[in-house]
Amino acid sequence: MYGSEGVGLRGGRFTTTGLDDVGFRLHGLRWVRDLDVAGRVTWDRWTGGASARLRLSGAATGRLTMTWNDWDRHAEAHVRGRVNGGDVDWTIPAP
Repeated sequence: MYGSEGVGLRGGRFTTTGLDDVGFRLHGLRWVRDLDVAGRVTWDRWTGGASARLRLSGAATGRLTMTWNDWDRHAEAHVRGRVNGGDVDWTIPAP
């Protein structure tokens, strides 16, 4: 990615700061038409460590915390939080 801002596939926007310790701010970002994602993501380019604190609104509501290592082959993210009033504890392919 070049620059420090961009848009989601279906709406919203994001901004970034930093070079080695990269911070992303998501503002109503949409990868699908009926779900907004907002929050912060951090990524350490040297270690590959990444984490996110996200808020969902639209087709689903909730708050999620995610952690993963971007350098891991076939990286998986650990996701915890609440979606539509229920607790979640998932392992998914890393973003």
